[in-house]
Amino acid sequence: MDMAKKSALRDAIAGAVAPPSSGKKRTKLVAAAAAKSGNRKDTRPHRIGLVNVTGYFDPAVKSSFRAIQMKYPTRTLQDILEEAFEDLFLKYEVPQTSRLHHHAGKKSKGE
Repeated sequence: MDMAKKSALRDAIAGAVAPPSSGKKRTKLVAAAAAKSGNRKDTRPHRIGLVNVTGYFDPAVKSSFRAIQMKYPTRTLQDILEEAFEDLFLKYEVPQTSRLHHHAGKKSKGE
């Protein structure tokens, strides 16, 4: 990483971290941050009300997902993961309290 990039990164981090402050000022900062964490202006409409679930896996896992997509080219990674979660919840007999996000025009499992 060159010096200009390091400097820019350092400046960005310094700007993001607020210095210690009095209780009133800190309360205002926390309230402002909480308000921002809701539905942000830059949230894509199809993501409103949803959360991101992530993990780190062996690269072979990604290859397996791609192999499924080669066999079923209309399936998105989202579709494949939704199906996997449904199967997992059934296996462990965990009630699904909120429906998984389903895309309009989604093909049936037996595609």
